Parts: sequence; structure tokens; C-alpha cells
Amino acid sequence: MSIDPNPAFPAARHEVARIGALLGDSSRAAMLLALLDGDPRSAGALARAARITPQTASTHLAKLVEGGLLTVKQEGRDRLFRLASGRVADTLVAVASLSPTPAVTRQRLALEPVRRAFRRARLCHHHLAGEVGVAVTEALLQRGFLRRRQRGFALTSAGQAWMETLGIAVHEARPNASDFATACPDWTEERSHLGGCVGEALTSRLLELGWFKKIPRGRTLRLTAHGAVGLAKELGIGDDR
Repeated sequence: MSIDPNPAFPAARHEVARIGALLGDSSRAAMLLALLDGDPRSAGALARAARITPQTASTHLAKLVEGGLLTVKQEGRDRLFRLASGRVADTLVAVASLSPTPAVTRQRLALEPVRRAFRRARLCHHHLAGEVGVAVTEALLQRGFLRRRQRGFALTSAGQAWMETLGIAVHEARPNASDFATACPDWTEERSHLGGCVGEALTSRLLELGWFKKIPRGRTLRLTAHGAVGLAKELGIGDDR
């Protein structure tokens, strides 16, 4: 009787087969690729992207959520879907890269810069997210401008003074509010960035200063040359991030 030398192999084999089955339907694949730019979309928008009926889309979306490839959040009357993590996005790009079809390869190459830009810096509920958002949060912690607490962050007196030098009137916010300085899970970086009132105020000011520019259509942000200098000077964040 043969014995599998790697006890983890059967579990991995099962997971590969399970994920492969989810990706193996063309309609589900179309909806997943439509979400590759990071923007959440409604079931209706995804149905149109896949050219299927809303009823069929709902069935497929339920399977993708249950399978851990998508998350869904209720916002007003809409249920918005997005990729569950940055690893899902990376997997989609990797699978597409296996295709020998030139058209698929061209599409993948066209999507890659969009995905990289979105992953680098974007808006998340009006605060800074992505690689740069997480880097800013870590720099604020390292300089003692923020400190971690059980739920989210706390803005220190040094942090308030620093923000006021940037022209942010933090004292006008509600320091005891539950959403004052939250730790918002960053789905591409799988770490947290600064959210809440403080995160929104900081991001708004960085946009006013011209450190970031909004890219039309979507939530992606572009770090400007002026912003790169400002982040390096104020927080020691290099442009090579």
C-alpha cells in the first residue's frame, strides 16, 4: 500500500479542484474579471458584464461568495460585490496568463497597469487605502502620531499637532466617537489602514494639497511628484513603495 509522502497534498488537491470549478464557468469568470479593477459592483452590473440574466447572475454570485472568492456588502438598496482579497485578484491574473491565446494575453496586459495603480493608492470610504495608505498608517504609528488600541487607533497629542500643521482641524471632529480613528481592513494589502473621521480628514487634505490626484472613473488615486516629496519629508515614505 502506498502512502502519500505529503499529508497536506490531499487537502491542497481538493482546494485546487474546488477553486477550479468556481473559475471554470465562463459567466462566473466574466463577473470576476469585471471586478479586477477593485471597484465594487451591483449584481445587475455584473449580470450585464457577463451578458446573463439577473436571476442567473444571482445564482453564480451566491456560489462565488460561498466559495470565498467574493464578498458582498449592503449599501443602501444595493448589494455590492467585490473580490474577497488581493490574492484572488493575483490568482485571476495568473490564470489568465496561462492562456496561449494572444487576445487573452493582450487583455491581461491591459488590465495589469490598472490593477497595479488601484493596488498602489485608492479611496476606500473617503480615506486613503492600498500600498500607500497602509504605508502612511504604519509611518504614523512609528512616529507616535497614532497608537493602536483594542478597536482601531487613537490619535495622540503629537499626532493632532502634526495634523494641524498640515491644516487639518482635528479638534473639530468628535474624539470620543466610535468612528473617530478606525482600523479599516485593506483587502489588497491584507493589513489595516487609517479610517474614520481622522482618515477622511487626512485624505481630504492630501487631495487639497495636490499630493494625490483622482483618476477619472473609479476610486484609484495617483501619487503626484509633489506628494512623493511631501510623504518623504513628513513621514519618511520613499517613492519606491
